[in-house]
Amino acid sequence: MFGFSRKRAASPPPLPSAAGGAPRKHHLHFTHDFIPQGAAGEKGSAFVPALTTAAQRQGLGLLWTKFGEQIVSSKELVSPAGLEAHVFRIAGHVAVLFIFPSAAAPGESVAGVLIAGPVSTWPPPDGASLPFRYFVLDRSSSNETSIQEWSAEGYRDCGPGPASGVVTDFSDAVLHRICGLPEDAG
Repeated sequence: MFGFSRKRAASPPPLPSAAGGAPRKHHLHFTHDFIPQGAAGEKGSAFVPALTTAAQRQGLGLLWTKFGEQIVSSKELVSPAGLEAHVFRIAGHVAVLFIFPSAAAPGESVAGVLIAGPVSTWPPPDGASLPFRYFVLDRSSSNETSIQEWSAEGYRDCGPGPASGVVTDFSDAVLHRICGLPEDAG
């Protein structure tokens, strides 16, 4: 129906030891603000469909860098190395699994999952409202993780995340345990 299918993304290597201190502004604001605000914003109906093309997903690194250049000095930019987006459909929804550049400080995100829908046609008509939920897998100072859900009021804690760096366990937890989507739906 959508022209793409769910693929299990390879998990990144285990998280490096937490450097301590505050999250890097570039990393934090892209993962916690830019993505959900892009999906919720005026052009939100185009945000997820744009990620369904390989060219757009490849352009995500450029977007990461351009966003960072607007909010931090060149010395504070975080490399987009490791940034990936995997788009798949599940139970009438479209999901995007983001794997972010290495989370080096507590409060930075290892990965994110954006779930849009349900949708009956793909892509949705221009200007159509596309309901969504967005979750991040944040690291802590002890190299553990927690799952956080975005809302217009802020993030809410959804409990502990899977073992550090296991991105597919995170996406499965969000899709099935938290959102209740069936495991065998495609």
